[in-house]
Amino acid sequence: MGAHESARGLRDAAMRGTRNEVQRYDENGWYRGLGEPLAPELAYTIYSPEPSGRLDLGDLDRELARIAKASARLVVPKRYPQGMTPTLDAAELELSGGGLEPTILAWWSFPIGRAPGLLGAAHRAAELMGGGGMDALLPRTKRVQQVAVAPLGGDDPRAPLLLAAAISQRCLGPVLPPGQERLLGPSSLRSLVARALGPE
Repeated sequence: MGAHESARGLRDAAMRGTRNEVQRYDENGWYRGLGEPLAPELAYTIYSPEPSGRLDLGDLDRELARIAKASARLVVPKRYPQGMTPTLDAAELELSGGGLEPTILAWWSFPIGRAPGLLGAAHRAAELMGGGGMDALLPRTKRVQQVAVAPLGGDDPRAPLLLAAAISQRCLGPVLPPGQERLLGPSSLRSLVARALGPE
């Protein structure tokens, strides 16, 4: 399954309704598909030093509340029995509050070995920036997380930026925004969110 097909698969499941959404996940809420990383222009790509494949809320929800007074819920809840985690996973996350229109986003997680092209894109961006300190962060990358720009439901264009900022803040990893050749850190992402959401 290619990058465009992976994104389309999750979107099609959402459009067909809850029953078919659930069928794309196993009894623990783990994504059943093989999946491929999304092309850089289709997603915010976060380079995380965390090796775990867990996609649960926890600290992420607290970061959303702190950054924008927003909250999130997993459309299909996840379980991690006996501490087990998937190698690759995807989730459908609904963001709301903080001035956002409720919007459902695709959130992906891949081990770095499954995403060499995305790591190469990050290194090229760091070189174009003259390093900027980001080049020192990339060797720590254990996992790539992506937030698809195209929503699965709802249409608030600010939601992907906010989710990427919260993930970046939680894992302290740099982000390659879609269609850009420049890496951003958590602080820069938070500033973009503040400008996008505007004053309360």
